[in-house]
Amino acid sequence: MDFKEAVKYVVWVKKADDVAELTLRDYEYHFNLFSRFAESRGVTKVEEVNSDLVREYILEAEKAGNKPRTINGKIRYLKAAFNVLEEDGFVRTNPVRGLKLRKEPLDTVQPLPDEMVMKILEQPNKRTFIGRRDYVCMLVMLDTGIRPSELLQLTVDDWQDTHLIIREEIAKDRTRRLLPLSQGVLRELKKYEVMRKGWGGKILFPSQDGGRLKTRSFGDNIKKYAKKAGMDAEKVTPYMFRHTFAVNFLRNGGDVFTLQKLLGHESLEMTRIYLQLSNQDVTMVHEKASVAEKFIKTERKRRRL
Repeated sequence: MDFKEAVKYVVWVKKADDVAELTLRDYEYHFNLFSRFAESRGVTKVEEVNSDLVREYILEAEKAGNKPRTINGKIRYLKAAFNVLEEDGFVRTNPVRGLKLRKEPLDTVQPLPDEMVMKILEQPNKRTFIGRRDYVCMLVMLDTGIRPSELLQLTVDDWQDTHLIIREEIAKDRTRRLLPLSQGVLRELKKYEVMRKGWGGKILFPSQDGGRLKTRSFGDNIKKYAKKAGMDAEKVTPYMFRHTFAVNFLRNGGDVFTLQKLLGHESLEMTRIYLQLSNQDVTMVHEKASVAEKFIKTERKRRRL
């Protein structure tokens, strides 16, 4: 089987497994990327791929400056694709099976500090439709932790007054979930809806021309606001609002199991990364929760009486 046929087959199988559209695109992208590399090395059939070729591909990606998380994404998608080809008899063994994931640094998840959030939120011109839309989108991400791709696929029917519904067809894990909305965000949403005046039809957050707003375009707007606020725009992405929600949810006493449900993570391991709080956070939590400190304060009160 040549790579072109293999890519089509893997995508077809994953589509039959009801994998989300964005994930299907990732499968196609990563497998095509690898196939071009393999063909540049004279390998044109998937059954000719061996572990040495895969390792060379990953080493080339590392030399190109890809971060561990990006490398691990490449490995996961290739491993899953070759699993399909192995199970259905197109290759004898999965050449990616023995390849270990790279160790990711502990600071891979970077929330936005409060002062940075405030500065970015001050930048959109809320008297314009685009400015109001972007402002509300940022608030919704900070309030719910919704993925940017899910946010921009919401319809007006997905907003059920006090919460948002993430439908199976737009959820990355294909599981329906409900995201509660705070009173302040609800008020801003209603003000936005008045300004929208039905523009975009059923699309809750349409583009300027009334179509679906693309994640990249929204990301470009975020970078523009970050630059206006005097920040390093290249380091600010829509996903950072999701990270900021998650870390602050735990800081404010939320539990990791509830967070897993809100974020739509398939496994708890994906959520545990947000438990990697800074030393300052650990110190703050310890001081607040310390049993010994409680008794010391009680003893001091008794002495004062």
